[in-house]
Amino acid sequence: MPSTKEMILLTNPETGYEKAHRQAEQIFREVFSARGMNVREGQIRLCHAMLDTLFGRDVALCDAGVGLGKTYAYLVACILWKLQKPHPMQRPVVISTASITLQNAILEEYIPFLSDALIQNGYIREPICAVLRKGKERFVCDVRLLIRQKQITARGKRFRKRATALQEARQCLDLDRLPNLPRHERRLICVPSRCGRSCIAHTDCRYRQYLKASNGPSVTIQVCNHNYLLADAAHRKNGWTPLLKDYQALVIDEAHKLPETVRQMNTRRICSAELLAYEKLLTAGHCGLSAQKLRAVTREFLAAFAPSKTKAERAIPLKQTKAGTAALQHLDKAIGEILKQRPEAMPRGLRGKLSAVQQLAELREWANCNGYCIVGQSCECTKDNSFWRPGLFSMLRAVRRGDVDTVAVTRLSRFARKKGKLSKILVKLQASDVTLITTDVSLRYQLYLYGLDCVIADCPKGRNRCAGIHTADA
Repeated sequence: MPSTKEMILLTNPETGYEKAHRQAEQIFREVFSARGMNVREGQIRLCHAMLDTLFGRDVALCDAGVGLGKTYAYLVACILWKLQKPHPMQRPVVISTASITLQNAILEEYIPFLSDALIQNGYIREPICAVLRKGKERFVCDVRLLIRQKQITARGKRFRKRATALQEARQCLDLDRLPNLPRHERRLICVPSRCGRSCIAHTDCRYRQYLKASNGPSVTIQVCNHNYLLADAAHRKNGWTPLLKDYQALVIDEAHKLPETVRQMNTRRICSAELLAYEKLLTAGHCGLSAQKLRAVTREFLAAFAPSKTKAERAIPLKQTKAGTAALQHLDKAIGEILKQRPEAMPRGLRGKLSAVQQLAELREWANCNGYCIVGQSCECTKDNSFWRPGLFSMLRAVRRGDVDTVAVTRLSRFARKKGKLSKILVKLQASDVTLITTDVSLRYQLYLYGLDCVIADCPKGRNRCAGIHTADA
């Protein structure tokens, strides 16, 4: 006769949601503890929160402290969630991180340990299959490697060390695992940006075999960095072939570094030396009229945004002027006219560079429309081949005089990298009762990393504000 517990299971069958939560409790409290791991309640709560998010097809923002065990929390949640889905509906889970160290730890430590524990306790039958996805420039091209080996061999015994390093590449596809290989050699033997089916080694190519295995049906977890994840999103948005295999869940670890990655991939920088170099390229490409146009607007631009020379000039905050606005408009107009030319009439590679210059005028116009007053700038000093950065000092002078009540900065490291200097700057801002805005990374998190969280330690919960200095994250 069945027991009471068996009767309850027969009359009230356990759902997949309930089973996943029950198994999570067993794994953290019994399986992991039997292997010498401590039971951490915060880790278990985080895993339950991840399970709720996955089953509810929702988005969760979790802030986990150092040492909580968040990696095992989301790995267990993803595995248990996939076990409750029918096999035809199972697709990989993508885990995006910011550091190579964490990627290697997930693939070489966390997943093998978790896979072995789950197999021994009967939760899964086969090992967890995880692959590392990254750009093709980080892998070896067999054809280019063979060509480079022949070139090095022909140079004689002086290049024996380099020949040995190239020989190691025959056994290892991942260039990141070849520390003895110089960076110059990496560029010469990596997979090219365009690798088509016309390659003579297409059928036996190790990189193609890696791609085929990474997109196989047995893959459970795909690990990548933030750059690769954003590149895959751009491919999907433009209708191109996705870089990642279609996935059903996404975990972004070290998410505080994602805004910085977005800015790195979507921003452009321009300086006076580049404008002068573009003019020379146009002249060398027999585009005389275009070179004259660019020369004229470049001179106007340099005259309007010339670096301050004297101490008195550097003390004056930089404000939006009619000359500066006109110079940017003329620069934008001239580049637009140059870009209208036929591609074959312009030097190779210059079209994309000039397009980046046009974003400068848009950025300046955005700052002006939002009412921001620029109190300093970092500008190139071409005379001494160095950079003049009076922006920080102009900002501090303006704060001390009471000319501003808000200071915006991308991250605290733009003020100073050393803890002592940064602390002095924050004390000055606190004494002047200003609002500090960080646009890239959470200010609280940065203060914690620098060990300066005591500056806002008295803030009431739920408000990013304290006596003397008001902090806000844009």
